[in-house]
Amino acid sequence: MARSPLWGPVYPDGCYCPVKSVSDWMKEFGCKSSYQQISSDLKEFPSVNFTELRKYALEKFDHPGSMSVCNYVIKKNQVYRKCYGQYVGFKMFLDAILLSLARKVFLPDMEILFNLGDWPLSSIEQKLRIPLFSWCGSDDTLDIVMPTYDITEATLECMGRDEEKFYGPKEKHISFFKFFDFKYQINIDGTVAAYRFPYLLAGDSLVFKQDSKYYEFFYKELQPWKHYVPFKSDLSDLVERIQWAKNNDAEAQTISKNGQKFAQENLMPQDIFCYHAVLFKEWSERLTEEVEVQDGMEHVPQPEPDKPYKECECHRLADEKDGSSNTRDEL
Repeated sequence: MARSPLWGPVYPDGCYCPVKSVSDWMKEFGCKSSYQQISSDLKEFPSVNFTELRKYALEKFDHPGSMSVCNYVIKKNQVYRKCYGQYVGFKMFLDAILLSLARKVFLPDMEILFNLGDWPLSSIEQKLRIPLFSWCGSDDTLDIVMPTYDITEATLECMGRDEEKFYGPKEKHISFFKFFDFKYQINIDGTVAAYRFPYLLAGDSLVFKQDSKYYEFFYKELQPWKHYVPFKSDLSDLVERIQWAKNNDAEAQTISKNGQKFAQENLMPQDIFCYHAVLFKEWSERLTEEVEVQDGMEHVPQPEPDKPYKECECHRLADEKDGSSNTRDEL
């Protein structure tokens, strides 16, 4: 297209056509070079010896009925894993983001332990501090936070959880878009941080957020009274905060617009891919041993192209076969 910022072939998301260099891909994709949350999370782990760590960590989290973790290895841009625990279905979400990223860029060789549950598990009180990747962090744990499965893949409703037999019948379904017919939105923790917070910010309502020890990957970038209105964890000042908004409509509208602008500039699909890429790049640089696929791990293959489509013809892979690519794999 004339005057288009895009150059070269454009491929669908399902096409396996990875850029060799993570740094080059991040630059082309417009990624930030760093994130406050990543710097905060990884400062506790300047170097990691997985041989020493793996056995201790898997024994520590060996509670099949209440904890589920997966040991992942990325080797030569292929994904491998072994999961532990009774409920490991949520591995599908991490599989999906890893495979999607691997189609776009050669991921660095790395090994991680991933927590499939909602609660962060790596206590600051543990004698040996465990670098456990999770979807949610808290002030009393050391979990390394990644974007939630909700914002990267799907919502809890897609998993088909049915709690009616415990808590009674559900209310009639209300479309999420209907929420924004209302001027104010209240964000309160559920099991951990409320994973709908990004979507509330993206709407045009004013968001009231409960003070909490739990956080998602982007919370450090937010400012109370700029992007949302805070209220105490016990809800004791919530009515007062709502009354403030009613009495200060212009200021409340400014906060609402700031929150929406933040979501548009920081929580779009591009930002989610970038956050993962930056985190994995920085994490891989802390591993002190050569990464190896462990015994008992299964290979997670790239999905087959949907019919009637055929496999794409990636110019990068074609160049390699022809010997015409001079791109060096820095990883």
